[in-house]
Amino acid sequence: MRIDAVFILRNPNSNFGAVNIPYTIEIFDVQQQLIGTRDGKTFLSPRENRPIIQNAIDVKGRIPASADVVLGEITWAENPVGVSSDPRLVVVEKELVRDNSGPEFAEARGVIRNDSPFEYFQVFVNVLLYSQSQDLVAVRITELRNIAPAASREFRVAWRIPIDEAFTVDVHAFTNLFAEGNFVKQYNIVPFTHRRGVPR
Repeated sequence: MRIDAVFILRNPNSNFGAVNIPYTIEIFDVQQQLIGTRDGKTFLSPRENRPIIQNAIDVKGRIPASADVVLGEITWAENPVGVSSDPRLVVVEKELVRDNSGPEFAEARGVIRNDSPFEYFQVFVNVLLYSQSQDLVAVRITELRNIAPAASREFRVAWRIPIDEAFTVDVHAFTNLFAEGNFVKQYNIVPFTHRRGVPR
């Protein structure tokens, strides 16, 4: 049995971003026995709030009841020179399509537009489905590559379980503004120069 997990990270600092945030998700059963873990790492721009998604965590056939997130040592850095903390990735279309004939019972799809002056090598897309009562129903994360300025790219994610109760599709597009390799250099722009330090 495998499950998906999601938690929210918030960076309240307006000048420093978190270049590297290591974390461990721990899944417990009703007896508080550890039944699954997943290590990961992520990043946050200044003032960024974002869902962190991990799909298909193995829980060894047990029924999960609760979860904890343990954060490791965070690496901080000032915002890159010449780059806004807003990557200007806009969700211009999104929809949920159901097909009970399977094997994929539901598919969320949409379009991401890059309104920034930079070409991003790697863009991540979080997709969260909510019920009419705003309960979280399902999550997925996918990745797009090489999105040029003013360009639009389609994304698609699918679920192989029935998702009849989903009414709202929430989409978050984000990219790593602190990674040198994430900025395609054909535009002769070097925005990733930044100083590491500790927020005050």
